[in-house]
Amino acid sequence: MGDPNAGVIFILRRTRPWVRLVSIIGFLSVVLMMVVGLGGGLVGITAERTHPLVLLAYPLFALLYFFPSLYLYKYSRRIGAFVAQGHQAQLESALEAQRAFWQFVGIVTLVGMVVVLCLLIAAIAVGVLAAL
Repeated sequence: MGDPNAGVIFILRRTRPWVRLVSIIGFLSVVLMMVVGLGGGLVGITAERTHPLVLLAYPLFALLYFFPSLYLYKYSRRIGAFVAQGHQAQLESALEAQRAFWQFVGIVTLVGMVVVLCLLIAAIAVGVLAAL
């Protein structure tokens, strides 16, 4: 009888390169966002065309990209350990890293939806008040 995890190992072995690619692209995006955002912000401040608070926006967005990239990187590493050794605890660890990724994405999505909804309500309120 064959390994009961053979199908799972096969699927995760094929999934791992894509997870790793997306995590690397995420980390590169973080670096690019920091460099371009801070550089552009400093140029704008020097030219007196940008408010200094703009410098905070890019690091915050970079931080927002950092954590999902980190969770995917951990998932990729844990897939590798499971594929190499095949222990149940390693599979559970990989799935836990994947769960953390989706939890973060879900929370960010919900927060984003609430922010957009609040902005929409505020815009409607301003429009109604302006029409009076």
